[in-house]
Amino acid sequence: MGTYYLSLFCENDVLYVFATKENCVWRFVSEDLDHWSAGRVVCAFPENFELFNTSVCKDENGYMMAVEAGGADDLLHDLGALALFQF
Repeated sequence: MGTYYLSLFCENDVLYVFATKENCVWRFVSEDLDHWSAGRVVCAFPENFELFNTSVCKDENGYMMAVEAGGADDLLHDLGALALFQF
């Protein structure tokens, strides 16, 4: 698949793996670690973004994902940053 920067979340004996590839976050799911769902894009950024690390957590209101983004030179320059996190 060529994805990278993995993060994991386990709930009710189901493992969710989130990974980035170019400007998209992908999700893979397994209930037994032998059989996996086909990857599905769960978040896509504009094409000039490159995604890196992700993190997923759950609280009483639902789920939250943080995504580290870079490569959008104009936006990052305006912010004075090398990378940013989107929640």
